[in-house]
Amino acid sequence: MTIPKDLMYHKFRTYGFLKNLRFFDPFLVLFFREMGLSFLEIGALFSIREVATNLLEIPTGVIADAYGRRKAMLAAFSFYLLSFALFYLFPRFSIYVLAMVLYAFGETFRSGTHKAMILEYLRIKGIEERKVEYYGHTRAASQLAPPSLRSSPPGSSSMPEATGSSFSPRSSPTSSSSSSWPPTPRSSTGC
Repeated sequence: MTIPKDLMYHKFRTYGFLKNLRFFDPFLVLFFREMGLSFLEIGALFSIREVATNLLEIPTGVIADAYGRRKAMLAAFSFYLLSFALFYLFPRFSIYVLAMVLYAFGETFRSGTHKAMILEYLRIKGIEERKVEYYGHTRAASQLAPPSLRSSPPGSSSMPEATGSSFSPRSSPTSSSSSSWPPTPRSSTGC
């Protein structure tokens, strides 16, 4: 028996492709630099986000199970919006920490909901025994994006590499504690 490739199959695959894209992460680094944060502070913020995501996974899963998938998805996107609003409205490191934790709440409310939706769909269609293959197809779609645009696995950094680019702390021979924007690229005169 083959997997039915109906409209929902293509919707799940499209979601699988889009859910892990993080077009904003490189721009978030640039935003933080524009706000005067050091690379150490930026790294700390991304670390806080990843640690909070790992710590909140189980508690938010329990809440999502108790209140339902629809409410979990609404909570996820509400936390995302609140997080980005805080980034924009309150340019302070302490508020950015709170915004990263709120973003982690959004991630964890979203993370298992799509899998539950797929399993529910398969149950309704009467093909629950095909769940591994079906979910494999949707996961495969998430791998179609270039690695630089995919979200990173838990525990690893999702920050773009800064070394060797014009945004490296070593990129300007006259770097000082007050960063200017845009950073000046390295001269190509040899040294």
